[in-house]
Amino acid sequence: MRTKLFKRKKFPVSEFYGGSSWFSLTGKMITWMMDYIKKNPEYIKFFKHGICSDEVFFSTLAKISPFSKNIANRSLRFMIWNGTTSGGPKELGKDDIEKMKKSECLFARKFVDMDTIKMVERFVWRL
Repeated sequence: MRTKLFKRKKFPVSEFYGGSSWFSLTGKMITWMMDYIKKNPEYIKFFKHGICSDEVFFSTLAKISPFSKNIANRSLRFMIWNGTTSGGPKELGKDDIEKMKKSECLFARKFVDMDTIKMVERFVWRL
């Protein structure tokens, strides 16, 4: 959107918002988004050939929605980052389960093996 070569003359919204591609939505928000997209097909068309569009597509919809006042800046995903140069989060193992339990997260990402996943499942089903 910033280069003159690909400069667009018409934008589907007045402001764009960016955010993580890891997010959680309520059923009401999803229903509103689907309805908005159905009524505004130019919105999808605008993002169709973009790079990393999901990080702007959904954040912008959330911010222009009637639910924008309810947005919380928390992904609710449990991740342990190895450092800024690793390229991704650590693979979670059995040693990380206690940390997961103590967190307020509802989701976790990147498990090392099925044994760890089964341990997490046993914990979740006890709740």
